[in-house]
Amino acid sequence: MKNIVFIFLFLSTLFSVQAQFFNVGVKGGFNYNSNGDLIGTISNSNFEEYFTRASHGDSGYHFGVFADIKLPFWLYLRPELVYTHTESYYEGLGNSDPKLIINKMDIPVLVGIRLIKIVRLFIGPSFQYIINTKFDDIKSTDYEDFTVGVQAGVGLEFGRLGFDARWEQGLSNSEANFIKGVLPENYADINIDTRPSQVIFGVYWKFFKKNK
Repeated sequence: MKNIVFIFLFLSTLFSVQAQFFNVGVKGGFNYNSNGDLIGTISNSNFEEYFTRASHGDSGYHFGVFADIKLPFWLYLRPELVYTHTESYYEGLGNSDPKLIINKMDIPVLVGIRLIKIVRLFIGPSFQYIINTKFDDIKSTDYEDFTVGVQAGVGLEFGRLGFDARWEQGLSNSEANFIKGVLPENYADINIDTRPSQVIFGVYWKFFKKNK
């Protein structure tokens, strides 16, 4: 919670600066995400068996706010505060293909460059605060709540309206633990590598005029 309060205070400070130095806006869109491998243990009084499953991608969504801050030489700094919902699934576990659902706050801090009039390129770290994780309707109470990744992408901007496509990869080690019954009297201790690997498509709108 204290991390979220700090983020809001940080953005509030940015928004208090005069508008000629930066633009603020809102954004939203969808993402296609996969995570790392699932490693599980099935055991009872007679045996113990280990198994792995690879992650398969699924769609999610995001929305949030951002600021574009002018830097010299056609450069700009873009901090964002974004709520993100991701999903991925794992085949052949029990009688279903259970989904891993993650809800988080993303804080990308991107450095970009303006090319010609409408094209932008950008890259930077993305700090992530995990709100909760759920696997096949089971909520995890054991997971890393703060992780770091990297984002890079390209955008098109037409006045106040913009579109971007970006790729994100998790960098820090992150996993969630779940206990789930798989077969009668057999139980699986499941650990999932929750580092994201996703493609993000977004649209945004600036409240102020485009910086010259």
